[in-house]
Amino acid sequence: MELPGRADRDSDTILQENTIVCTSQESEIGVVILEDDLLVINQSYPSFADIQEGFVLVSDEFSKARFGYALKVQNVEETDGQKILTTTPASLLDIFEQADFKVDLEYISTSDAINLRTDGSDTYFEFEVNSVIYDQDGDLSTTNDQITIKGIAKFRISSPSFEWKRRRGQLHVEKTSLLMEMEDLSEFQISIGTKAEARVDWFTYTIPFTFTVPGLVVPIYLPTDIKIGSSAEIELDLGLTGEFKSNGKINAGFLYNAGSPVTNLSSASFDPTFELKNKFLSVSVAAAFYPFDVKAEIKPYHLEKLTATLGGKVGIVADAEISTQALSVDVYVGSKVYGEIEIDFQKWLGINTTITHTKEFEKIKLWSETTPFGSDDPKLLPVLTTRAVSEVTFHQAISGGTISSQGSSMVTGRGVCWSTSPNPTIDNDTTSNGSGPGSFTATLGNLQPETTYFLRAYATNLIGTSYGNELSFTTPKEIIILPTVLTGSIQNISTTDARIINNIISNTTNSFILQRGIVYSTNPNPTTEKDMLIFAGTGTGSFDATLTDLKPKTRYYVKAFAIASNGTAYGNEISFTTKEESMASGLWPEGYVHCNDTPTEVVDVTNPVTGRTWMDRNLGASRAANSSTDELAYGDLYQWGRGPDGHQCRNSRTTTELSSFNQVGHGDFIISTSGANFNWRRIGSTTESLLTYENMWQGINDKNNPCPEGFRLPSENELQVEINSWVKNIPNFGSILKLTFSGARAPDYDEIIDDEDIGIYWSSTTHVHRSRALFINKDEFGIANSHRGAGLSVRCIKN
Repeated sequence: MELPGRADRDSDTILQENTIVCTSQESEIGVVILEDDLLVINQSYPSFADIQEGFVLVSDEFSKARFGYALKVQNVEETDGQKILTTTPASLLDIFEQADFKVDLEYISTSDAINLRTDGSDTYFEFEVNSVIYDQDGDLSTTNDQITIKGIAKFRISSPSFEWKRRRGQLHVEKTSLLMEMEDLSEFQISIGTKAEARVDWFTYTIPFTFTVPGLVVPIYLPTDIKIGSSAEIELDLGLTGEFKSNGKINAGFLYNAGSPVTNLSSASFDPTFELKNKFLSVSVAAAFYPFDVKAEIKPYHLEKLTATLGGKVGIVADAEISTQALSVDVYVGSKVYGEIEIDFQKWLGINTTITHTKEFEKIKLWSETTPFGSDDPKLLPVLTTRAVSEVTFHQAISGGTISSQGSSMVTGRGVCWSTSPNPTIDNDTTSNGSGPGSFTATLGNLQPETTYFLRAYATNLIGTSYGNELSFTTPKEIIILPTVLTGSIQNISTTDARIINNIISNTTNSFILQRGIVYSTNPNPTTEKDMLIFAGTGTGSFDATLTDLKPKTRYYVKAFAIASNGTAYGNEISFTTKEESMASGLWPEGYVHCNDTPTEVVDVTNPVTGRTWMDRNLGASRAANSSTDELAYGDLYQWGRGPDGHQCRNSRTTTELSSFNQVGHGDFIISTSGANFNWRRIGSTTESLLTYENMWQGINDKNNPCPEGFRLPSENELQVEINSWVKNIPNFGSILKLTFSGARAPDYDEIIDDEDIGIYWSSTTHVHRSRALFINKDEFGIANSHRGAGLSVRCIKN
């Protein structure tokens, strides 16, 4: 009987089940579909680095994939230059929430992404436009020579459609389609403006600032002119408000059918017209008079081309607007500070620039008056409704509103106001959510727990402020949500140590995890306040911890913990008992690696027929066997001739580097790829090298003898004598040795095979490049050759 190597196995069995082999076209984009909901993305995929949870992947005519798909990523695992994605079919909103739409028309442009909004059954895109369509001098910083356009661009989706269909019994998609039909409804305000400023200085005083710099001989002169005067500003705007409508439709989408190329369904048709609804002309005048205007002009000596100006002014500011609908006047106390640095080094450095900055402080309203006139429409104020309250927590809530009519002029401000009393106004707490018609969403923040609030949406136009219907809600009691903690499992228990692995900390709150670790005690329910701690860093994730200086044969209770900014969370409690100190510890040589950190107990058992004495258990076993499939009696798996360096542990690491020495120097299991021999040892060409290798495991004095003091491996003859004494119909438990079906470790790949079916035990006897071994299973037993690189059980015989 031979222990099988990879050469004896069907190579096709290494392919993963349910894997679709990629065609060359699919390889180009780096996408492999494993299952209905599983994708593998290779680094060659263009957006490899960007893909994360929530990302939406859509195939189109450019992807060249024979799998049509529109998938939303639910989970991402990254390994070896690949991302394994767990996905679900994406919805229409999923796709367009991830889209980055930009508008770039000939005269109108915006850098803001389009907002996708849903109002009942109506879904539409909306974005604000505030753009200069004409500037006479080409300098956008000067506004007295510009024509600007402001307003809301809105595209309603009239018939969204999405379809996903998978071919029955197969993994790829039979049909995927996405289609939107959109019409636009946009409102704009066009204005032409000019601006002028004037200043009179009443007093000027020069301060000759001088200071020295250590190490610099020549002092620095900064003469500064302090000027006190008055200034005035006036700004005039002529505006036209109305709706611009294109009367067009936009179709956007694609269609995929199995076996056919992807069809682009995108098209557009336009019939541009101007339709002035609620139209009016308006003239706006903004005037300011600052009787007190102070500024300081700094001109460094010998650097006339470099100047700096700092100033501030306080005065009266008035805004007036007259339109075909009303006259509105507002008067404020206004103030601002300003600064300017001018550099003119064109001759020497090619630099000629001016840097300015102005900070205007909040105005204090003194007087406000609005007089409507000349309107045939009595509905001058905006008409709106308040959006239902949702996502109420102890500190915030979500609401908003829908403006169905702007009234007689553009809505310049909108939002939600709220209070603990009925009928809140904009004098109470408010949000600010843009301008114009349509729907908006508002977040109400800084709320108090267990408190009833009243709220209304509001909208302000030229005439004044109107409110939507009033709603109310009550915030819940504040609930402190601590991180989630899971205590892991215990391994490597010894007399004084134990290791707790795979402890997991996850955090769904905004709290910060300051410390994490393990708390343990000899009493149940240990806590961080009174018991022993092992710290293991900060933050979320998985961690391991080792408990040391424990008492032998003692029961300990263990929890993982996380100390967060809002409290301490504990995981589930587990317990274990440390091992009793072994009397056998003195029987093993120094440097012996015990896989469970405890030496194998040495208990003699004598065959009454042969008179030979054996150990009653396999090397590495925790006990003598209770049955042929008793896992605690399986023990370790040794490569023939190797010492107890740790390679025999069933979970030891592997390497493919053969050893040139009998004493390997590490504890890795050596996987051999050397054809029929499958040895862990590289054999030299000299007779001395070969004899040294063949003489391993020969007697109790061999350096690599894995057995305890006074024991060694049995020879083939000693095993045969033992076999002859067995009860023939029950070989393993017909023997006083009670041998187990402990399996074997393959010599050419990392796998333990045939446990619970067969047991294979080394002898010290060699045969050419192999060694002799005893095998037993449910039906037969005997002695055969085995590759020396295989990992087999060892049962020691007394010398």
